[in-house]
Amino acid sequence: MFALSSVFLLLGAAITAQAGVIPTASTTNNPAAPTSTSKAFVPLYKTLPATPVLPPNARFQGTANVNNIELWYTLYGPPPKLSKREPVVLLHGSQMSSRWLGAQIKHLIASQKDRTIIAIDTRAHGRSTDDLSVPLTYDLFASDAAALLKQLGIKRAAVFGWSDGGNTAVALAMGSSASLVERAYVYGANANPDQVNVTGIMTAPFWDEHAARMRAEYEAIAPVPAAWDTFSERIEDMQSALPQWTGADLGKIKTRYEDPENAPIVWFSGGDSEEVISRYVPGTLRDSVWGSSLVILPEVGHYGPVEDPATLNAVLDRWLAKSRY
Repeated sequence: MFALSSVFLLLGAAITAQAGVIPTASTTNNPAAPTSTSKAFVPLYKTLPATPVLPPNARFQGTANVNNIELWYTLYGPPPKLSKREPVVLLHGSQMSSRWLGAQIKHLIASQKDRTIIAIDTRAHGRSTDDLSVPLTYDLFASDAAALLKQLGIKRAAVFGWSDGGNTAVALAMGSSASLVERAYVYGANANPDQVNVTGIMTAPFWDEHAARMRAEYEAIAPVPAAWDTFSERIEDMQSALPQWTGADLGKIKTRYEDPENAPIVWFSGGDSEEVISRYVPGTLRDSVWGSSLVILPEVGHYGPVEDPATLNAVLDRWLAKSRY
């Protein structure tokens, strides 16, 4: 997901919208064409389902003081010290909150009973506070996540990130706290702003609804509900400039060829009908990280985690079960 105003920054003054005419199929020549009494086919990638909710009965919901902010997070399953396998950390996308990953959290609670499940509201998003004295960056988001894991006594974690959360997962795996990442599933990420598909965003049938929903949800739970405009401007500034990762930068992520015992198991992923990020990007990211894997989900776009949670959840179980050798 991408801030709407970031789209206009990337469009630039030289881009002019052009409308094409799509011919209507003849029902005479196309027996499969829907009739007035049949249901029209709407592909999943053209839908924006209702925002999920966080499951009830969390072990903890509250904030931790990290890097001069209050970072909101929620815990499910066993406490971190009793987690028999690496905890799973979920990082949501731009302008969202952790509730957008509610379907994944609910599934993982049931399928990964011996793991702690942690969902974080990114700095300035959801119920987390902001520090206006510093710009928003993916490295800063990664630093926040790392600081929280260290406070919780977690030495290694499986990290799932969607969109900006995927960028945060990549930053975490490349940065000074890379040893915290036992494995990473990166959905809908990008390596630089040029990889954003501006045309795809502007033609998404649900984009206006998406923008309105983001604002309404922010104003409902943010520590400073009236700060939406400031928040949006800060997101624009970040997304128009970052990330700026080269193949060499991504190559800093350790591979299992180099360190089979400790290097992260990395899966780059996206939807086959991705509309926000150019569709070649997951493959490019995979090619830049030797030994990583590529997973393309069918019939979904950038919003795959809510468009078809069942398929993604099944893949997440396989990712978590993947043997290191």
